[in-house]
Amino acid sequence: MARTWARPRAGVRREIETAEESRLLFYAFAASALGVMAAVGGQLLNPSVAVGAQREQWIVTQVVVGLFIRPIGLYAAAGVMGLACRAAGGAGGWRDTRAACFWTALTVAPAAVALAVLGAGAEAYGVAPAGAAAAGLAAGSVLWALLLAPGLAEAHGFRSSLPVFAAFAGLGAAAGMLGGLAG
Repeated sequence: MARTWARPRAGVRREIETAEESRLLFYAFAASALGVMAAVGGQLLNPSVAVGAQREQWIVTQVVVGLFIRPIGLYAAAGVMGLACRAAGGAGGWRDTRAACFWTALTVAPAAVALAVLGAGAEAYGVAPAGAAAAGLAAGSVLWALLLAPGLAEAHGFRSSLPVFAAFAGLGAAAGMLGGLAG
């Protein structure tokens, strides 16, 4: 994992060349399980008013969704990203895209858990402003995009990861604007 942080393209290339299907499935489930830890750990440190008295039910829901639905979501995301890369001239296949998506998700997951828990703890103990917990979760997504962009570039044979990251940034901005309009 440390080598992937230092050289994301090389790390993803190694996984594309060596990871068996069972290992890719493990990566998807392990990244999802760590995502559950981030959500539940943050909630336990900084209880949300929205969760309130339903905390146990919320935790069970997070575990069930995180372990059964989130891996399916990673497969769907890999499918959409693979189609987008192919439409942009990428040469990688379904397995290459999954390797890039799942490996980078697992590589980022420990840092994402730490950021989420630190943000929630800092907010709960008053050393950070309101919103620090959400910022910690969002920072994990940004880290994933920073590793995933070169990973997808490697998987699909793009010379530069900048257009891939720019597409992620554009989609993130669009989602933020839609969220602002809806809320």
